[in-house]
Amino acid sequence: VSAVRFNHRDGAVRRTVVFQAGTHAREWIGESTVLWAIGLIVENPHYVPDDTELIVIPVYNPDGYQYSIGLYTFSHSFCFLT
Repeated sequence: VSAVRFNHRDGAVRRTVVFQAGTHAREWIGESTVLWAIGLIVENPHYVPDDTELIVIPVYNPDGYQYSIGLYTFSHSFCFLT
């Protein structure tokens, strides 16, 4: 599982905030939102306070993400092929 870490160079971190998305399969909007937020923070690093380290895990469940973009993308119920 990959993560993105944002902090300031002085090393004076007093708190750590962890965001994770993609915990459950078929909840694809979380990954998209977190990727948008990462881009926003990269462009505006002052959004993260000086005493805070931010760790972002965009896809916490890679198998569930693969399932949600795969064959059953638009399925809202369990489908079993027999």
